[in-house]
Amino acid sequence: GGRLVATGARDGELLKLFAIDEAYQGGEVLGALIDALKESARADGHDVLLVFTRPGQVPSFTACNFRLLASCGEAALLERGGGLEAYLAAHAGLRRPGANGAVVVNGNPFTLGHLHLAEAAASRVSNLYLFVVREDRSAFPFEARYAMARDAVAHLANVVVLDTSRYAVSAATFPSYFLRRADRAARVQMEVDATLFAGRLAPAFSVVRRFVGEEPYCDTTAAYNAVLSDVLPAHGVALEIVPRLADAAGAISASRVRAA
Repeated sequence: GGRLVATGARDGELLKLFAIDEAYQGGEVLGALIDALKESARADGHDVLLVFTRPGQVPSFTACNFRLLASCGEAALLERGGGLEAYLAAHAGLRRPGANGAVVVNGNPFTLGHLHLAEAAASRVSNLYLFVVREDRSAFPFEARYAMARDAVAHLANVVVLDTSRYAVSAATFPSYFLRRADRAARVQMEVDATLFAGRLAPAFSVVRRFVGEEPYCDTTAAYNAVLSDVLPAHGVALEIVPRLADAAGAISASRVRAA
């Protein structure tokens, strides 16, 4: 009758901004919105959709063929399209047995500090998975960051370099990372990101220890490390903080490199 009763939006493969009039909830309206957004996403080359919502809304999205990836106190992340299974299958050949570790880096750019973290972590585990953030929202593009990381650790025989795809520090799991926010909303995103890593990625690669660098400068990264220390142990993954490598001018950081 000419009255707006529902809206939905899409940012790449992430669905967002759903609002449905109470009189139309619990029916076919959500499905119609998702179908329209799915066709729009497919036209732009996206075959996987993600949605970040409140846990109470999970049943509404699972009824529309979404699957739960991770849920914490205030938020949940769901996926439609089997992307996580495809990602794990594509990297199955990289899996190695043992008590393994993981490091997740943006590497913007990859510095001597990142190398120090990777070398310290690799010396303490059977194998180390060095995950490079795939999201292209940094000064250095993903391909450059990945190549720098791969070349820097080529001398470490027990280090495997791979990308995070959309499943760690991405626009879906942790968008506030790229905005350098450390508010309450950012913490909720951090909790989902940490839960997804601990519950899905760590078991797939036999990761029992995750390593992070000491963070004296960036409030967002420091807050993320604190969330990891709260979330990971509950899933059987230990967190180890590696002291930063320092030179005469102070701690080595990518921020200093970019500023220079």
